[in-house]
Amino acid sequence: MTNNKPKTNNLFNFATSELSQDAFFCWSLNWLAVKEDTDDPYYKYGKAMLDLFLGENKKDIYKEVEVLKQFNRIDVLVLFKDNQYNQYALIIEDKTNTSEHNEQIKKYKEKLNEELSKRQDIKYKNLTENQIYTTYVKTGIMYTGDKYKDIKFIAVVDINNLYDVISKHVGLCKSDIIFDYYEYIKKEINYRKGVEDSINNGEFESIISDGYAQLYFLNCLFGEPEQQYIGNSHINDPNNKKVYINYICTGTSGRSRWTQFYFWGEQFPNPILDSNVNEFHYLFWRIDCDNHKIPGRKSGKCITLKYYDENENLNKKSKNSDEPSQEKREKVQSRNRRIYQALIKHTNQLHSDYPNLIFVPKEYNDDNDDVKEKILLSIPIAELQKLNLEQRKKIINNIKSSFINFCKTKIKK
Repeated sequence: MTNNKPKTNNLFNFATSELSQDAFFCWSLNWLAVKEDTDDPYYKYGKAMLDLFLGENKKDIYKEVEVLKQFNRIDVLVLFKDNQYNQYALIIEDKTNTSEHNEQIKKYKEKLNEELSKRQDIKYKNLTENQIYTTYVKTGIMYTGDKYKDIKFIAVVDINNLYDVISKHVGLCKSDIIFDYYEYIKKEINYRKGVEDSINNGEFESIISDGYAQLYFLNCLFGEPEQQYIGNSHINDPNNKKVYINYICTGTSGRSRWTQFYFWGEQFPNPILDSNVNEFHYLFWRIDCDNHKIPGRKSGKCITLKYYDENENLNKKSKNSDEPSQEKREKVQSRNRRIYQALIKHTNQLHSDYPNLIFVPKEYNDDNDDVKEKILLSIPIAELQKLNLEQRKKIINNIKSSFINFCKTKIKK
């Protein structure tokens, strides 16, 4: 069969790494350093890109722009002055298909002045907090943690933001590099639009293994969640981290992609394992690619509701304490067993309302005491596909609300 599709040779089909994207951003921004004529299309393009990365902190004029790549591990560092010759720095953290980890942006910002002071060739010294801006750029799938950053003076940029800016300049600059990047991200955007159309038309069982399909499917059911703070990981500890619920995240099990939505969680009032470490438990919906075994039915892909007690890894030592005693282990196991059994009873009550939709796992087994994640119910994707969007949303959100209310009113902590 003859393929009549025009052949293309796009640089970014080969240059797919974050380092390649870093280089493209550096090249784009560096036109502000190369071109002096503010009416030059390349200057306008560079300014539009810097305006995008600065967000609400953009300036009318940029002077003495300097672009540095991999300065102290910062993906892209932009140094510039405004029309009053005030100095500024912009830290750009660039991601393709991964996410920020270990508070990279915060640490880069805290250490920037120290690192700049070591360079005699750089005249930017002792910048105040409001002179250091940060940008988080991600062209891959944006999950909740990618959108919410607990940092001052930060802009978040996604693939659609980039496309909107570049599309206005690609025809004016006549650059193969800009055109190739434009076509590269346009292809990804069009792919996602196709996924959205399939799910909106109720045809999602065959594509639910795709990461973007999983995210969009959850967003259709629950809306785009707004991250909610519920506590801190530690008590009086430098390793303290904020703990959130109402967010969507992703990962892999082997080669299988999963995406899950944490919709309820709370802190246990009294820690058992370590008095310095707060203990939490959660409920979440999960879509994954694995075929689930359901009694009396063919195995298939499901959306599952799970209970998660992060304290179940009893053999893991805390940095600040010895290995938990047998007495503490038994207390945590007893608490977990009691809560899970109560949740399963509630699931069985819901099963009577949706007998052909909800499938409940076997009775609780003591052998599962050390398992963090425990399934409460499974709903076959094939069954959900038989319903229209409003029916799916109503049923799934009724189940969600029922469990939240049950956890708030019926479970003793």
